Amino acid sequence: MKEKGVSSVSLLRYKLSNIFVGRSMYMQQRTGSFKEAFSKNTFYRFLNSSKTNWLRFTSLLAADIVNHDIRDLTDPE
Repeated sequence: MKEKGVSSVSLLRYKLSNIFVGRSMYMQQRTGSFKEAFSKNTFYRFLNSSKTNWLRFTSLLAADIVNHDIRDLTDPE
């Protein structure tokens, strides 16, 4: 657990929830609806981190969704 700063989980949670909001971080900041505890620079450093393999992460996430959620919807039983 981090002692200082913003956790990676909160940054990722913001990124995933931002997809459903339909507004970019830029527009949220312009309209005053951006209420997160991190800055734009923190968010973009997180996204551009060379330590994160985004292709692997999204592939594993998609596989988990298909195997645990969608498969039950198409099961013939």
